Amino acid sequence: MRWLSAAPANRSSAATTANGFLKASSPRSKTKPSRRRRDFLLNVEKNSTIGIQSELEKLYFHDSCIRCIQLNFSDGQNRSCSLLIDYYDWEGNEAGRQQSPNAAWTWKSVTISFGYLAVFEYSAPDLLNRAQEISEVEYGHRLDELKVKEQNLKKEFPGRRSPLFEGKGEAVSIKFLTQNFDDNSQGYILVVGCDVKISWGSFPPLVGQIHIPTKSE
Repeated sequence: MRWLSAAPANRSSAATTANGFLKASSPRSKTKPSRRRRDFLLNVEKNSTIGIQSELEKLYFHDSCIRCIQLNFSDGQNRSCSLLIDYYDWEGNEAGRQQSPNAAWTWKSVTISFGYLAVFEYSAPDLLNRAQEISEVEYGHRLDELKVKEQNLKKEFPGRRSPLFEGKGEAVSIKFLTQNFDDNSQGYILVVGCDVKISWGSFPPLVGQIHIPTKSE
């Protein structure tokens, strides 16, 4: 399958890697997005009927920070995950700066919760530097593999209901590539599950600008 990144496919600065998924250019840069990217952010269409992954794909996570990850286990197969993220909000702040160039840069607090957790992976190969800053996001990792596993289980146990693919809502695989890496590997957090919800304003947001302003700002 083709993995999708958070960058829009029509972006002139996007690149396709050897694995076939789209990757935004200069993901580790602290500079502001290109004019084309900012225009995209300020003109995102609102559609309340789209799926949860499509809602996530509209968000631009670059420079956002993961504040907390909660893994919860209970009886039987029940396990869930919540990611509390300080969202840098390029979209809202770019719009605010157009109205008031000296406006304070404000973040948003967002929680992405998985009512059912199938896979959780974490890697931080650079043991010295921060592992919570997000560079970019990709979607779709391991879903094909998990579908094959579920099909084999159904053959062995007829009538079995897949908690991932037949649970609440669509199955979502989201991989946060972090700004933690070494010469051989990329740091990341991968979460696969379903019953996904996005909640805004669930904890106090940050204030302040972390990217390097250009002369035009």
